[in-house]
Amino acid sequence: MNINTKNYSLQGKEQIVVETILSCTSVINKLKNTTVISGKSFQLFETQNYFSNMTKLFETVTGSRFSGTVSPDVLKIQDFRFNNYAYLNEVSKFLVDFDLTIVTNLNESLNFNDGVQYNIDHFTHDLHNCIKDLENIDDLQKLDTLSPEIRKIKIWARKPLYVYGFDIVNNYALQKELIDSFGIDISHLITLLFDRTNKQLLFIFTGRIIAYDIKNNLFGDYNEINKETIVSHFDNEILSIKNIKLINNKNYKEILADEVNNNMLQLYLNVNSLELKFTDNLYGDSARAEWLEKHKSHKDNNMLVKNSFSTVISK
Repeated sequence: MNINTKNYSLQGKEQIVVETILSCTSVINKLKNTTVISGKSFQLFETQNYFSNMTKLFETVTGSRFSGTVSPDVLKIQDFRFNNYAYLNEVSKFLVDFDLTIVTNLNESLNFNDGVQYNIDHFTHDLHNCIKDLENIDDLQKLDTLSPEIRKIKIWARKPLYVYGFDIVNNYALQKELIDSFGIDISHLITLLFDRTNKQLLFIFTGRIIAYDIKNNLFGDYNEINKETIVSHFDNEILSIKNIKLINNKNYKEILADEVNNNMLQLYLNVNSLELKFTDNLYGDSARAEWLEKHKSHKDNNMLVKNSFSTVISK
């Protein structure tokens, strides 16, 4: 997401930089107070000092007190599907690529803090270190140390699992987007997989895979997100190569293993896709329990996760 400030006035450009940092500081402060982050860069991030300096700078630029509300054009975490890694990366890129003269002038306006500067350059440096911390977060490595049964229980209970600081289990923003933007009936989902190699969530439907790439914040049809391009030797034409063929509830494992990789973690399996007919309640809990009792080998070898997708609208 690029912010086009070409038609902004000088004050407008200065204001958008300051407001971006103020918004980002708020996100980092919330992250510091959660269990998601363990890296020292976040703990050392002086959010209060940055916020204090940036509110003063805002008043210098605009002549008004900061109300807590920022321009609609400012990068916001909700615009990145609440993917902290993607959001912080975009903020970092925005600040690094911004007009150097404007940033320098803003920094010079902050020389009022007794020699201790929490200016834009310092913020960008500290932000970069926080992004590196997020890159080192992979709860699946911890999951690997547990017994298979404990792993199943943790996934069944829908305990958060963070990769790059993104919860791959409780991804409500993605689920809502599948309904609102893709027009997909969630009840038709066969399974939700996490591709550990490529850091992608794969929503498997009959004949279609929707992929979410955590690192790049890309959400769309698998073949589009993962297309490869080659240049024709004959006319230098760029050709797009698509990877995955049609898929269904019986062959998806084989197709993915052959054409992608076998490094997949199953986060959800729609037991209705096993051609069961549940009529007792929304989740079919009683029918599921009865079926699993009759098919204990399936219970031992598969991770069946209670359906949370039907509750997405209320999240």
